[in-house]
Amino acid sequence: MFEMQLEQQGADVQGTFLLIKVCVVEDVRSACRIREGFIEGTVAMDELRIRLSIPEYDDEGAVLLTLPDDGQMLSWEELEYPEVGLSDGGPHYLPPKFRLTPCDV
Repeated sequence: MFEMQLEQQGADVQGTFLLIKVCVVEDVRSACRIREGFIEGTVAMDELRIRLSIPEYDDEGAVLLTLPDDGQMLSWEELEYPEVGLSDGGPHYLPPKFRLTPCDV
């Protein structure tokens, strides 16, 4: 599960994110990785360039978010993946590209 909350003031955007990786151990689903951090960026037209900050690991990354023509989902494209906070030197826990579906708030 990956969740973002964004707030915009003018062209500046700030927010938070939460990543929970769910594992199955002996047929029981549980959270085996939880990461949270901050998002800062700037909106230009239908694009949002953001920096992900993971304070617990003193790690950062960069992402490009775009609003497709349907206007319903944000497209995520990794520009610079955090090396420690999300991946711990192993596989990426978020794909390089995907679409974020809005949730009910």
